[in-house]
Amino acid sequence: MAQELTQNPSEEPETRPQLTVHLSEATDEERKIVNQIRELYNSNENSEAIVFLKVEYKKLNKTINHLNKVLHYFETSDITETNNLIKACSVWVYK
Repeated sequence: MAQELTQNPSEEPETRPQLTVHLSEATDEERKIVNQIRELYNSNENSEAIVFLKVEYKKLNKTINHLNKVLHYFETSDITETNNLIKACSVWVYK
């Protein structure tokens, strides 16, 4: 059974730089997904508790395909931002 995503109270809130996002050609659905990922990126949700043991693979693939369509809108400046974006995306897929 997957554990609940929690904030780690023992850590001080991490200040992350704002992601650069280019949405001029995005659809409303894509904008919604991008905004959800930005919120997760800026939150302190722990992505280490995510377990994808029992999933419907068709549903998972559909969700990942939606995610792949919006990733090109994000611009990261370094590997840390990229890693944090990947973590936010994994939480988005989990939810």
